[in-house]
Amino acid sequence: MAPESTGNRQFGESDRAQHPTPSNAPSTLLEALPESISQSLKTKQFTLKFPAGAQILRQEDSSKDVFFINYGKVLVTLYTERGDKLSFAEMHAGQSFGELSAIDLKSRSANVLALEETSLTRIKHASFESWIRSYPEFAHFVMRQMTAMIRRQQNSMYELSALDGIHRIYAELLRISKNGRINNGRIIINNPPTHAEIASRIHSHREAVSRTYRALIKDGLLEKHSKQLIITQPDALQRRIDKRLNRK
Repeated sequence: MAPESTGNRQFGESDRAQHPTPSNAPSTLLEALPESISQSLKTKQFTLKFPAGAQILRQEDSSKDVFFINYGKVLVTLYTERGDKLSFAEMHAGQSFGELSAIDLKSRSANVLALEETSLTRIKHASFESWIRSYPEFAHFVMRQMTAMIRRQQNSMYELSALDGIHRIYAELLRISKNGRINNGRIIINNPPTHAEIASRIHSHREAVSRTYRALIKDGLLEKHSKQLIITQPDALQRRIDKRLNRK
């Protein structure tokens, strides 16, 4: 049975688009705070900058602070006991991470790496806890974030059970396309993940991703350039997934 979050949605569709919040609701963690606090967090005192490739958080680290992405892009990963790398998701400006450890006080569950030059606002754990208790809108926003995380994990588990490796690659392409630029129905993705990164996200291997890309290029559904992917017919990819799932 498909999880509630999947329904008839596209696999690449964002949780925010599928489950829109009221128009007056905050769209980021900082917007959920009183303006005086959010403005104070924009000062240099709370700003950290990381170059591309820098490790921001380490799995099993004991820190408890929360981080808001001002600009840049990060990748959330973890390593299994066998040393296999599993990538969860890319995160972009306006998103935040670190809430799990701030809430349950356990060690970090994953690594966070800067994929490009990235600026973060650091929210101290003590402040985060205080604001959760003091500002209902902030607490409600954090709950929505945690709910979205659970839904993403449910969707990932469903894909693993319902889709083969090729169709999981299609689904991941649709997922990363939501951060791309639309031009005449084509979706342009700048600085796309490598084949190995795609493989680690969907429990596959780099060679399978390479083969699938070649087949999509041959079919005219994908164009690959040095630092750019172009999905020429995203609806066609979605139809292939729907057919696999016996959807109409």
